[in-house]
Amino acid sequence: MEQGGGKVCVTGAGGFVASWLVKLLLSKGYVVHGTVRNPDDEKNNHLKSLEKAQENLQLFKADLLDYDSLYAAIEGCNGVFHVASPVPPSNVANPEARFSSATELLEPAVRGTLNVLKVCSETGVERVVVVSSTGAVLLNPNWPPNKPMDEDCWTDIDYCRESKVWYNNWYCISKTTAEREALKYAENSGLDVVTVCPSYVFGPLLQSTMNTSSRLLIELIKGRSETVANRVWSIVDVRDVAQALLLVYEKKEASGRYICAPHSVQVHSLVEKLKRKYPDYNYPKNYIEVDPEAKPSSEKLKRLGWECRSLEETIADSVEYYQEAGLNKVLKRRETRIKVEMKMETLLSKDLIYLCAIISRQWTDYLIVLYGFSPLTPSIGVHLMISRNSSWSKQMSPVKSNGWMKNILRCLGKI
Repeated sequence: MEQGGGKVCVTGAGGFVASWLVKLLLSKGYVVHGTVRNPDDEKNNHLKSLEKAQENLQLFKADLLDYDSLYAAIEGCNGVFHVASPVPPSNVANPEARFSSATELLEPAVRGTLNVLKVCSETGVERVVVVSSTGAVLLNPNWPPNKPMDEDCWTDIDYCRESKVWYNNWYCISKTTAEREALKYAENSGLDVVTVCPSYVFGPLLQSTMNTSSRLLIELIKGRSETVANRVWSIVDVRDVAQALLLVYEKKEASGRYICAPHSVQVHSLVEKLKRKYPDYNYPKNYIEVDPEAKPSSEKLKRLGWECRSLEETIADSVEYYQEAGLNKVLKRRETRIKVEMKMETLLSKDLIYLCAIISRQWTDYLIVLYGFSPLTPSIGVHLMISRNSSWSKQMSPVKSNGWMKNILRCLGKI
């Protein structure tokens, strides 16, 4: 494949891995087409501020299920990095259907991947790199526990459907099915397709929203649960994933699938590493031992020339980024309490006479919990996620937004 100077497309460009990939591609001289849901959304501003983005990055509004929108983004590109895929927040009750207004699971993962590949065939793309996951590798009860899991190991979909031992089995099913379909399509069509399977991806964030794997590390440090299963976590640095994706794109000899999971560590050992460097956080106190688990192997990727950071460097860079971004307030569960006392007519309604706001900084957002007390309503609790740069971004509890949210913001802005 052409090294630098070519034109490539990155789907889901605003995500955690994809953002670092876009940054790397721009630094190597590539012209990048990035697909996002809305190019004008401020959550994509970090892409526009990347070095060389002004001249070499173009964002396209696209949906994985909209063939024409994908065609517009991919046309004229030499290569495509298909990174976009939904990660569900919890178990999915009806995974074959839409499970929320903004996110789908199986349909975009499988049909969306096939749409991307068909557009690539039609437009003459030279190589497609599909980002899968070790979720498509690890759930295989028949694999010997003492044998490293290599690229021949596939997640057993029937096992996933029947068991509830994984964070979200439907995510693993979607990744497994999409990757198999991608490789099958390549075999039948002649399209050059390579897949990469990263594990838990940690490291500094470029985007303003929290991704799923980073949330796992934050919750471990916060001590969300005092008792946790002492499972094996396979970990890779987000910057090393970006390097792996570019490597398999540029190396002509790359083929098939590649596992990208260099570090495997039990949760208890990971916590001990964290404690030594960051002793003040609220870590889990008890560990439930589990049966021995096989660990994924990245030897095939390393033979291709891939190098990666140490686990210690990745963890340190992750936590220190969280701290610099203001997340230490979240991690240490420290809250700034501000009492706001104002005249009744300034507030939400005549029966509300007192407000107490608890504010925690999260990147560019503030988590604000508002408690109202009045003779008519003894206790009112409202949870809002309010963006610093807009009036409000997300309601955490179902509350009617009559015009009083803006009044709250105006009041808090005067503090």
